Amino acid sequence: RFRQRAKEQTSKPPPLQEKPAPHPSRLPPPRPVSPGILTVDVYGPTHTSVTSAKKEINDLVDKRHCKRQIDEFSRLSEADLARLSEFAQRRGILFEVKVCAAQSSELIELVGDTKSVSEVYIEINNAIQAAIVAVYHRRIAETVQFVRVSHLGEELYDIKTNAELEEAHTANQNEKVIKRNGRQFVVSMKDRLNMRELEVGQASGGVQVLRRDLQSVLPQLWEPMPEKKKFDLFPVAPTSPEYQDVLKLFNKSCSRSVSQIERVQNPTLYRQYHSHKMALDCDPSLKNGANELKLFHGSNEDSIQKICNENFDRSLAGKHAARFGKGTYFAVTARYSTDYSPPSNGKCYMFLAYVLAGDYVVGNSTWSVPSYRSDNSNVRYNSTVDSESKPSMYVTYRDAQAYPAYLITFT
Repeated sequence: RFRQRAKEQTSKPPPLQEKPAPHPSRLPPPRPVSPGILTVDVYGPTHTSVTSAKKEINDLVDKRHCKRQIDEFSRLSEADLARLSEFAQRRGILFEVKVCAAQSSELIELVGDTKSVSEVYIEINNAIQAAIVAVYHRRIAETVQFVRVSHLGEELYDIKTNAELEEAHTANQNEKVIKRNGRQFVVSMKDRLNMRELEVGQASGGVQVLRRDLQSVLPQLWEPMPEKKKFDLFPVAPTSPEYQDVLKLFNKSCSRSVSQIERVQNPTLYRQYHSHKMALDCDPSLKNGANELKLFHGSNEDSIQKICNENFDRSLAGKHAARFGKGTYFAVTARYSTDYSPPSNGKCYMFLAYVLAGDYVVGNSTWSVPSYRSDNSNVRYNSTVDSESKPSMYVTYRDAQAYPAYLITFT
């Protein structure tokens, strides 16, 4: 806040002369101000000079100060907020938790010099990400436990290492380097039935590593499979509720005759899909979490085995159409997908897929990945669509975003 102390002169002012500084008793008394507010009084010979000085000060303040808001911090605990508030105060930043009436939610507002606000903003986002990762690690630990077995008995890996080992296991890696007690070890996963942990540089020996499913992520309807078989197709009984559910979705938009529905069982692909679903569900910035949908994908006969074995191929984007992005396309209706199901010996094929749409935006034919979200320039959307209000198709850009659940044969 500024106070002008200059009077404009309508006539030509007399030449300025050096004058002694006024006695302190003649200066205006200091005004009471609120904590954190700096009051500046600007004095000058003319109104124009005072206005110019005010503008320079305001420009300097605008250049060196800023305000930033963080609207999603629900994962942070009270202790986290207290630590971050203290972190901000030490840097002279105003840290406030405010209620956003428009969204009926709370937000953190930071006000201060630009450099310090950026430091605090990064610290808060790091804390949010750490909280998300911690939740993800806990969920992994609820379903899977890796155990090292030595002459001293069994020992559980810590929650972070446990998650790292499960990610490597799901991704079919042959080995994973881990740290324990300041030393590096290699967990060999080439032989899933005989995994071992060796210290880096150790050629043989080591200790046995076990992986225990505490809660199998594979669907209960799945049938047993040979250990070394990567995938299999199991015909679904037409009288079963499982068959009727898939048929109902197909018939909702398509009158073609269905001759067979097969369940696609690929444990590796499903675990990758489930792991990605857990990660999205743990992300508080997503409005609808993973947003799992059941969508259709037309296929020719030659691509069936490849899709069942390796998942949908994003490299084929643009072969038929890529109007909304260079990814894998899925349709809300079976009728639309029939256009991409060419007949072979009188039969046509289509997949019913589980798709993790997450947050989406209308796509563009030039995009190889979705655009950044408008409210957070560091995070991209998860998928693209043809219409934000009522999508009829979705485009995904990550392999683990979809799983080919059922193969539908029709005529």
